[in-house]
Amino acid sequence: MSNKSDSSSSLNFFGNLAIVSIIAVIFSSFTLWLIDSWIKYPFFVLEIFVIIIIYIVLKNYDKFPHVTLLVLNSSVKGFDRYMINKFVLWTGISIIGFSTVLLASDILNLESNVVQLILAFICISFLSGYGLLQIFDLSRYFSRLEIVLLSFIISFVLSGLSSLFLIFVTEHIRFYILSFIFIMIGIALVIKALKRIDTKDLSLRNHLSKPSSFSKKTDVLAIMLCISFYCIFNFAMYPDATLIPYADTSRHYNHSSILSVFPDLYTHFNYLLFHSYSATLDVLSGMNQKMTDIQTIPILLNLLLPLSIYVLTKRFLSNIDKRIPALATIFYTFFSNLSFIYFAQLKLIQDGSTDTTILTEVAEKSFNGTINFLQPFLYFTPMSAAFLILIISFMLLKVNNLPKIKHIVLYSVLILALNLTHISEGLIFIVILIIYSLITERDKASLNNALVGSLIGTVVTILFVIYRVFVWPDPLDDRQLNFATQIVFILPGIIVATLAYRWKILPRLSKFSEEWIIKIKRHFSSTMRSLILTITIAFTVIFLLGLVIWIVTDDFRYSMVITNGFVPWFIYPMLFGVTGLLAILSLRYLPNIWKNYKSPLVLILIVITISFLLGRATSFINVNIVNTGYWEIRFIMIVFTFMSLLAPIPLIKLIDNVSNNRKKQTSLILISTLVSSIVLLGFSSLMLQSELWYLSITSNAKNISDAELDALNFLKNVLEKDKNAFAIAPSTVSSHMLVFATPSYILNQPDLLTQSKYPDIPLLSLSAYHLDHAYLYLHSRDVAILSKNPTTWLSNHLIRTLPVVFSNDEVSIYNITNVSYPVSDSNSVLVYPTELLNNDQRMSWYVQDILSQSQSGFSNYTVMLDKDPRILKNKNLVLSFDPPTSYNRSFYDDFRQISYNNRDFETNTWSPISGTWSQTLTGLHGETDPGEIASYDSLNNLILSPFFATNLSSVATTFELNDRNRNISIPNYVSIVYSFQDPENYKQTGINLFNNDIYVLFSQVVNGSLINEPAWPGLKTNLKVGPDNHLFDMSLSFTNYTQTLTVNGMNYSYPYNSDNAINDGYVGLSYGRVKSVDFYDFESHDNSMLFLRDFRDYIRYAESGGNLYLIQTDMAH
Repeated sequence: MSNKSDSSSSLNFFGNLAIVSIIAVIFSSFTLWLIDSWIKYPFFVLEIFVIIIIYIVLKNYDKFPHVTLLVLNSSVKGFDRYMINKFVLWTGISIIGFSTVLLASDILNLESNVVQLILAFICISFLSGYGLLQIFDLSRYFSRLEIVLLSFIISFVLSGLSSLFLIFVTEHIRFYILSFIFIMIGIALVIKALKRIDTKDLSLRNHLSKPSSFSKKTDVLAIMLCISFYCIFNFAMYPDATLIPYADTSRHYNHSSILSVFPDLYTHFNYLLFHSYSATLDVLSGMNQKMTDIQTIPILLNLLLPLSIYVLTKRFLSNIDKRIPALATIFYTFFSNLSFIYFAQLKLIQDGSTDTTILTEVAEKSFNGTINFLQPFLYFTPMSAAFLILIISFMLLKVNNLPKIKHIVLYSVLILALNLTHISEGLIFIVILIIYSLITERDKASLNNALVGSLIGTVVTILFVIYRVFVWPDPLDDRQLNFATQIVFILPGIIVATLAYRWKILPRLSKFSEEWIIKIKRHFSSTMRSLILTITIAFTVIFLLGLVIWIVTDDFRYSMVITNGFVPWFIYPMLFGVTGLLAILSLRYLPNIWKNYKSPLVLILIVITISFLLGRATSFINVNIVNTGYWEIRFIMIVFTFMSLLAPIPLIKLIDNVSNNRKKQTSLILISTLVSSIVLLGFSSLMLQSELWYLSITSNAKNISDAELDALNFLKNVLEKDKNAFAIAPSTVSSHMLVFATPSYILNQPDLLTQSKYPDIPLLSLSAYHLDHAYLYLHSRDVAILSKNPTTWLSNHLIRTLPVVFSNDEVSIYNITNVSYPVSDSNSVLVYPTELLNNDQRMSWYVQDILSQSQSGFSNYTVMLDKDPRILKNKNLVLSFDPPTSYNRSFYDDFRQISYNNRDFETNTWSPISGTWSQTLTGLHGETDPGEIASYDSLNNLILSPFFATNLSSVATTFELNDRNRNISIPNYVSIVYSFQDPENYKQTGINLFNNDIYVLFSQVVNGSLINEPAWPGLKTNLKVGPDNHLFDMSLSFTNYTQTLTVNGMNYSYPYNSDNAINDGYVGLSYGRVKSVDFYDFESHDNSMLFLRDFRDYIRYAESGGNLYLIQTDMAH
C-alpha cells in the first residue's frame, strides 16, 4: 500500500509540476520580448525556475521523497562532531599551507598569478574568520550558514584592521607580518582541533542546541536559485565591468592602492576599513596582480547576500511559518521596481527594440529605476560589505543564548566595522536600536548587550576619527569631517542615556503599560482589527494611486532632483514594486500572529518606519539646510530589504486559502497564475536593469583598448615609485581613465588647463597640495579638445616643451617638471607686455617657465603688465620681452616649424573656420578631396591668424601648389583674408587660376554674398599656369586708398572707397578648389601703435638701483 501511495504521490507531484511549468513558460516569455541581448535566455530559464520553486515552497513539498533526494539534509547527527573537529583541523592546516605558499612565492620572486590571488582571497575572506570563531568557541551558537557569513565578516575586519595598524610599514614588510599573523591563526586552530580530537570530545550537549541551517529542506533549492542568478549575472558582466572608467569598483581600487602605497596621501576615510581590506588582498596576492583580476574576485562575496537575507528571516520569522525564509530570500533577490511598465509602453509605441536610449529615457521618469538596483550586488563596494554587516547585526538581536561578553565583543566589532566601512549604515543601525530599546523590554539581554557593544564600537570609532584628524599625515589637507561622522560624536551620550533608561525607568513603565495593554485588548480587540484593516486598505489605495499618478504624469524627471536625491511620494509605489504591495497587505494578517511573535514583527516594522523617516529627513536637510552627501534612495534599499521579509505572509495566507478549494486542478491553475503574475511584476525590471548594465559595460569595455591599458599600467608603475606625483588629463573621459593608474591625486577640473589662455591658473593647478609634479596623460581622443582651444597655454605652449616618458599609437604621457605659481605679492615681478609683440604670447611664457621652475629666489614671483604703475617700485624686474624702440604692431609665423611632437594638431594659434587644414613638415597644409573639387562647399576654405588688425598696412605669404597636373578648367583660388568679422562678412584678395591664366581678384563677402571687383574672373595678369610655375610670393599692401597685390614681383592695384574700405578684423588665408597647397610663412603689419611702456623707463629704473633682468627668448621660435 505504501509503495502504491508513493507512486500515486509521485504522479501527482510531477503532473502538477508540469502544469506549473507550462504556465511559468507562458509568463516568462515576456522576458524574451522585453530585452534583446543574449542574457535574456538564461534569465528566461531562471524565471521559470523561480516560479516553480516558489510553488514548491508554498505547497510544502518538503516531505515529498523525490524532493528530499534533491536537497541537503541540514540535521546534524551525533557522530558529525568528530567530522566537524576534523574539518576544523584541516581548515587550520589550509590557513598555514596557503600562507606558506604565498610566502614561498615572494621569496622565490615568482610572478604574481591567479593562484596567489585565489589563496590570498580565501585566507583574508573566510578561513581566518572561521578560525577565530572556532578558537573562541563562538561557532556553537550559530547555524552553518550563519557561520559562513560571520567567517567573512570576522575575516574582513581582521584583514582590514591588521593592514590598518601596519599601514605605515612598507608593503613588503607588511606582507611578511600579515602572512605570519595568518600562520599563527592556523597554528592556534590546529592545536584547538587536535585538543578536541585527543580528548575525544564527542559530547552532544552543546552541539544539539546548535540551530539548524534551514527551516525546510526545500529552502536549499531557493538559496541555490538565488546564488545561480548572481553567478549568471557576474559571468555576463565581469571582468568587463572593471573597465568602466570611474565606476564604483575602479574608484575604490584606486583609493585602496593609494592607502596601501601612499597612506599619507589617502583621503577617503569614510571607507577606510574596506580599502584596508582591499589593500590586504593586493599585498598578500603579490602586489602585481592584473587590474581586472583583483577587481573581479571580490564580486564572489556578493553571493553571500541571499544567505544573509535567509538567516535574518529564519531568525525572525521562521516560527510564524517555515516557508517565509525561502520566499523572502527569493523576493529580495529577484524582485525590483515597476519601471518596466513604462518601458513596455515605449517599446510598443516605438520600433520594438531594446536599446540604451529607451532605457535611459525610462530611467529619467522612474528615478533611475532601470539603472539602480535595490540590492547592492552590481559591484562589491563598501556599501555591499556594510550591508552584509548590517544584516548580521540585526540577526544577532535574536541570538539569545550567546554569553554576555562574547555578545558585547561581537557587537563592538560589528559597529566598528560598520562605522569604518560605510558609516551611514552604522548610524542607521544604532538609531533603530535605540528607538527599539526605548519601547520594548523584550529581548532584554540581547538588546542591552547590543547597546553596550554599540557604545564601545562608537567610542573606538571616535578615537579613530581623532587620530585621523590630529595625527594621520595629511598633505592634501582633507581633515574636514562629513555630516555622518559629526553625528557619531553625540551617539555615546545618547546610548548611555538609553541604557540608563532601560535599567531604571523602563521596568516600571512596563508593569504599568502591560496593565493598560491588557485592558485595551479586552475592550478594543475587535476595534483594533478593524483599525488595522482600515490602515491596510488606506495604504493599499495610496500605493495604487501613487502608481497611477506615476504612470500618467509626464512632469517628473530624475534630473530635477539629482542634486538632492528627493523622492516624490508617488515614486515610492513604483520603487517598491510588488514587494511593497505585498508588505502592505501583510499588515492585514498581523493581528493573527501578533500575540506570539510580537518582538520580531515590532522590530521589522520599526526598521521600515525609521529607515523611511530617516530618508525623508535626509532629503529635507539636503533641500533646505545643507547637503549631507547622502541620499534617500540608500534608505529605500533598507526599507525594501525588510519589506521582503513581510511580503511572503499575504501570499502564503492566500495560497493556503486557495489550496483548500476542493477542485484541485482549479486551485493549481489559480496558484500557478498568481505566482507567475507576481514573479513577472517583480522580475521584469530586474531584467531591464541587468540589460542596461550589460549594454553599458560591454560598450564601455570596448572603449578602453590594449594600447590604453598598456599606457595606464606604465603610468601606474611610475606613480608607485614617484610618491608625490599626480596625474592630469585634458578631458573628463581621460581623467576618469586615470583611476586605473591609481594616482594619489587627479585634477578633477581639466577645464582649468584646457580653457586657460594664460599660465597663472594652470600653474596653480600643477602645484596642487604642494605635490612634487604631475604627469600629463594625453589620449588621441583629447586632440579634438585641444584643437578647439589652440590659443591656450596648454595647447600652444606647455605640451611642446614637455619630455615624453611613454608613447604608443593612442597615448602619450608627459612629465611636467615641478613648478611654482605666481603669488599676489613679491619683490620679484615678471613683466608681461600690455600688448603682445608680434601677437605672440609665447615669448613671455618661456620666461615664465624659467621662473616657475627656478630653484632660486625667483620661484617666488608675481606677474604684472608693463603699463602697471606699480612695477617700478619692486626690487627685481624680469622682462619677458625686449622693449622695442619702434611701436608698430606686426605678426609673423613660420609654418615650417612642427608642433606637438609631429602630432596632427591644429596649427599653433591659428583658428580654422572651414576646410581641411593641418600642420606638416612642409608648412601649413590645405587640401580638397578630389571628388569634391567641383562642389560649392570646396570654394571657400578659411583659416585665421591670431592677429587682429586695426589699421592694416600689409599682409604677405609664400605658398606652393602641389598638384602639378591640376584641372585648370575649374577655377582654383588662393587668397589673403582681412577685415574678418564673421564667416558672413570679410574681405579677401588673391589669385584665380583658370584656363592656364592667372587673374587677380579683389573680393568681399557681405552678409554671406560674394562680391568680386573687378568682375570674375578678375584682373588678368601676364602670369601663366604651368608645371614650372607653382611657387608664389604674394603680398597685399594698402596706400593712398589703393590696395596692391604683388604676385612674384608683379604689382596689381585696385582702388578702395567707402564701399570696400578696410575694417578692423582678423587676417588670415583661404584657398578654394585647390587639391593641395602648402603655405610656408605669413607676415602682417599694422600702422597702429603698440600700447607699451616707453623703454627709457626701464633704463631709468636700472640706473636708480633696481635689478633689471631681460631674458631673450626669440631662439624659442
